[in-house]
Amino acid sequence: MRERFEAGSRTSEAEERRAFQKLIYVSALVFGDQKAAFLLPWKRLFNITDAQIYVAKRDNARQLFTTTLETTYGGELPSDPVCLKVSLDRPLEALRS
Repeated sequence: MRERFEAGSRTSEAEERRAFQKLIYVSALVFGDQKAAFLLPWKRLFNITDAQIYVAKRDNARQLFTTTLETTYGGELPSDPVCLKVSLDRPLEALRS
């Protein structure tokens, strides 16, 4: 509730939440789960639960995979295992750029 007062609207609150969740996801990819938990103690600093961290990682991974799938194959999952392997390696490259 406090976030909504500071943000001004529900849409800006949702955008801020998505940006924060993306930060959690990227830090887990860059540092790894254990190092990210040590270097960036989300639970202690921001009073969030393990479930919220899990949801942030899951949602951002899903969004990144969906975006890559849409841009590369037009939204359809390729049936060729080699093409699928290449498309699964691309999300890490997309984060670096």
